[in-house]
Amino acid sequence: MPYIQMHEFEALLFSNVDCFDKCKGIKNKMISELRGEVSKFSTPEHVNNSEQTAPSKRIKRIFGAYQKTTDGMNVANAVGIETMIKRCPHFADWIRKLEE
Repeated sequence: MPYIQMHEFEALLFSNVDCFDKCKGIKNKMISELRGEVSKFSTPEHVNNSEQTAPSKRIKRIFGAYQKTTDGMNVANAVGIETMIKRCPHFADWIRKLEE
């Protein structure tokens, strides 16, 4: 069963921005800014109003050293699938269908 994600992978990382502390060189101020970004939306899956404000673009604007392949995986592992399921209804529905 394919998963069609509403937006890019980084939307799931907004499930718990405190986990960005796993990124080398990130500052507490940057994590606070990420927290402010996600607070504007009903779910992390909605953190995307346009091509310029995609989740990865927001992260890169705040934390320029962000690397999807390393930092993204470290943050995803720290966030954990349970938190992503709890905070991202579209993703949770897909997981539930797989479990059924």
